[in-house]
Amino acid sequence: MNQGDSPGAGQLESSKLPHAVFISHSSEDSSGAEGVCVALEAAGIHCWIAPRDVLAGRPYSGQITEAIRRTEILLVVLSQASNRSKQVLREVERAAHFRILRRPDGSLFRLGKGGMGVTYKAIDTRLDKPVALKVIGAELLNSPQARRRFLREAQTAAKIDHPHVATVLYFGEEGDTYFYAMQFVNGEDLERYVERLGPLSPAIALRATMQVAQALEAANDQELIHRDIKPGNIMATVNRSGSLDIKLIDFGLARAAKAASLDVTQLTGTRDFVGSPAFASPEQAEMSELDTRSDIYSLGVTLWYLLSAKRPFSGTVGQVIIAH
Repeated sequence: MNQGDSPGAGQLESSKLPHAVFISHSSEDSSGAEGVCVALEAAGIHCWIAPRDVLAGRPYSGQITEAIRRTEILLVVLSQASNRSKQVLREVERAAHFRILRRPDGSLFRLGKGGMGVTYKAIDTRLDKPVALKVIGAELLNSPQARRRFLREAQTAAKIDHPHVATVLYFGEEGDTYFYAMQFVNGEDLERYVERLGPLSPAIALRATMQVAQALEAANDQELIHRDIKPGNIMATVNRSGSLDIKLIDFGLARAAKAASLDVTQLTGTRDFVGSPAFASPEQAEMSELDTRSDIYSLGVTLWYLLSAKRPFSGTVGQVIIAH
């Protein structure tokens, strides 16, 4: 299986073979897989193969994920034993499920970066459709309790079925990393839209705000608080009539409304602020218990931005939080 984009003609001419190979095999096929690895490395091609390249003290599945991402070829040693091996199947699915796209300059197609991770444009290879793939670092979820709660809340977000919410399609865990795939919205977030075109008219701004409010109502029906309402998390597409159609994205910071006992330290490992200070509610700034009114406050600040093309408060993070 090819990993990533195919090399150009010049690269093929100079290297003839890929620079690195990941070898997957069942335990019964270990001797055959090792023979393949020896032959490839004799030709100057590096191989990653277990257990030779497994580092002690690190999660095995995380090492598999990292190795697959770094190699250019996934080689499966096929036999009856491999065909029955669930581990081999998982490795193949992990390599093939999502493919992160690249820009013309060869860099990964990054859609955005937030406090919880990086979002890429990718292809769901099973459905052959674009998705927004958010990869979340496990260092932000270093307690088992927070990890379980985060998984549960992501599953809750996936239950939100509303025209103004980007649908969560898949949530998973690979070794040290959590990720989820959501509907890809081929539009522009409202922060960039306003930066490019200036303030919105009152009618357009109010219509966009109404659509977000409807999305928040759907989230509230699932007892979910978004906690990061801001123009950058509101995607807009221009419809045939010239109006904006809105979709709320990024439930990476969402939490259950009834999870009042969850301290911010359980989610981030620190007592640092969680969210976007420029659009945060006073309760968020004080790290107090939250309900849906916190999201409504942030939506009000967002409306201010849409109408004025500026934030209501400026200064350092601390000054902005105090102002809120």
